[in-house]
Amino acid sequence: MSLGIRAGMRRLPFDRAAPVDPIVAELEEVRRRQKLYEVLEPRFDQIAERCFDPTQSSKPLQIVAVSSAVSGEGTTTVATGLAAAAARNIGGEALLIETNVAKPVLARDFDVDETPGLAQYLDGTADIEQIIRRTRGAWLLPSGSYAANPGPLLRSERMDQLFDSLRGLFAAVVLDVPPLLTNAHAPLLVRRGDAFIMTCRAGSTHSGDVRRAIESAGDVELRGLILNRTRNWVPRWLARASGMTASNLD
Repeated sequence: MSLGIRAGMRRLPFDRAAPVDPIVAELEEVRRRQKLYEVLEPRFDQIAERCFDPTQSSKPLQIVAVSSAVSGEGTTTVATGLAAAAARNIGGEALLIETNVAKPVLARDFDVDETPGLAQYLDGTADIEQIIRRTRGAWLLPSGSYAANPGPLLRSERMDQLFDSLRGLFAAVVLDVPPLLTNAHAPLLVRRGDAFIMTCRAGSTHSGDVRRAIESAGDVELRGLILNRTRNWVPRWLARASGMTASNLD
């Protein structure tokens, strides 16, 4: 099989250092998601640096999960933006995987066929070359059609085989994972990654929920916390430290 991509990791051509830990990213209220990506492209590049630049970690990171404590935290938006940023800086060798087989949305967003996808690969009705779609940015592996009982599929030997294959095909893989506290399979999915990042909604997500969600991920390295919708909420001293401009806070 050939997907027209090369395996292997190399240093990314980033010229900015991540200013703070955890990362603070401002996600504006923009009507169309694509416009949001354009507005926030530098922010996503910064997050991609933190995740995939080998100089930013003591161990090579190839698969990074994006999740949250509860729903409505902007996880899919961040995962999509992160995959696109990785693709820009790695030369297209990046893959976005939608893991929520119960509530698929990315096929519609990218205007590609929903099936076959992850669910069909895991149940043995599709092969890997059938489930990966080429998009204008990163490659996409949609979740596929609805799976009534995804647990056994996500714990199957086919899942192990899939991730082994993807490590040989892509330099960067981003997992869009359901909320850790409300989806029974989310912790298992996060543990498929070399590291993960958490999305939180500024002024809304309870700190105790964030702590419990991080604990549920086990020993997987946390690379950063992303605060969504920080407009008029982030203190000015933190905004200055994270590189936000004054106009971001007006």
